[in-house]
Amino acid sequence: MATVKNSMIVEKFSGKLYGVVFKQYRGGVVISKIPDMSNVKRSQKQRKCNRSFAEAVAYARSVLYDPEKRKEMVKRKSAHPKFRRSSIYHMAIREYFMKTKSPAPRPPIGTDEFCGC
Repeated sequence: MATVKNSMIVEKFSGKLYGVVFKQYRGGVVISKIPDMSNVKRSQKQRKCNRSFAEAVAYARSVLYDPEKRKEMVKRKSAHPKFRRSSIYHMAIREYFMKTKSPAPRPPIGTDEFCGC
């Protein structure tokens, strides 16, 4: 794993590229190989949380790509000062978990909700 500081070349890189991952941290960009997750054995609870989060992501994407749903979410976002700095995507994920009463993998920032995963 390599850490790069003050480099204009990789300053804006983030994500995967040619078998390596570029991660943005406060101290600079960290470059590491893509982790091999093929041998990871997840518990029943972990699989349940992964499935529910995948469903939440699908819902959030549907909100983002549907102009009417997106417009409604923007309206609700501007009505609540607590969510003005949140993205539409994150608001949609939060809304999905609130509707389904399914435990989120992590509680939303600024709330006291407990994750039951």
